[in-house]
Amino acid sequence: MIPLFEKFPLLSHRLPYKSFADLPTPLSKMECLGEELGLDLLYLKHDDVTGKEYGGNKVRKLEFLLADALAQGASEVMTFGYAGSNHALATAINARKLSLGSISMLLRQVKAPYICDNLLFSYLNGAEMHHYASHFTRRLGTIWQRRRHKAQTSKYPYMIPGGGSIPVGIAGFVNAGLELAAQVEQRLMPCPDLIYVGMGTMGTAAGLALGTKTAGLDCTIVAACATSAGEANARLCADLYTRSNLFLHGHDPSFPSCQLNTDDIVIRSELYTQSYGVKTPAVDEALALARDLEGLMLDQTYTGKALAMLIADARKGLLAGKTVVFWNTYNSRDYRDLIKDIDYHDLPGSFHKYFT
Repeated sequence: MIPLFEKFPLLSHRLPYKSFADLPTPLSKMECLGEELGLDLLYLKHDDVTGKEYGGNKVRKLEFLLADALAQGASEVMTFGYAGSNHALATAINARKLSLGSISMLLRQVKAPYICDNLLFSYLNGAEMHHYASHFTRRLGTIWQRRRHKAQTSKYPYMIPGGGSIPVGIAGFVNAGLELAAQVEQRLMPCPDLIYVGMGTMGTAAGLALGTKTAGLDCTIVAACATSAGEANARLCADLYTRSNLFLHGHDPSFPSCQLNTDDIVIRSELYTQSYGVKTPAVDEALALARDLEGLMLDQTYTGKALAMLIADARKGLLAGKTVVFWNTYNSRDYRDLIKDIDYHDLPGSFHKYFT
């Protein structure tokens, strides 16, 4: 049983849940990078291996979201992201396991190699993919596709927002915070002072903050923002935190009401370059250090930014004597053999530009 249900048994009866993540994810000490940065207590949380086919942080949320879709009688789910969305891919993979159709509503983005891989793997997993030039055209497309699918199946698709960041999905990261607390109690690491994590739709940071606070851990979530201030900011994140707290308390009155303090989540955007998914020299260095010192393959959009911030803070002496966790939210499962024979021309034509 997952820690959230162990600590609050009533939730196990009231929250739909499908177990397909490989939990708890391991902890390890980052010895080589820690030595490079002068940190004795630098740890890695391996959410890169949440799933056997495909890991990353999205799988935790989808255990609750897809279960809720089934509970509501849905036959399809519709979700949102950029062209290379890890969330859209994870949704397609895990929806297929539950015999749910998956529809991905995707925005264009700057070219990067991982986009091609994610698109091909989404196609292999049966995702219906649509590509849009702007948020406005995607809104119009969403209206059309919802109506079209309603006409075909007699049901509207179950809607999952980008990143799965609504209270039912965020429950997965409340559980992650409780999971980390259990690992601290097992003496796999000391109580962390700081947890560095990438931020897009804010659900991971909000859920971790709520979960660790519920468990009694006194730590700060340092969130490396990968999107604009209009899409991710302290006010919106606090609202997500509060709504998630109310959601869980409403389903189980024994779940505590936890006040969010200003230093519980620190959102930083110094590495966001006004365009989604663009690298900076600091991110390039972080990716190289992770690869060369720890054998970690990170991404330029989220985990690379989070590690770059951690490295910068360490070099400024801000982490001296601290227990620090780098939460790896990027999939490390290699699926390239599965997609090597797929012709990208089988994808809708608007996606072909990512391959040329």
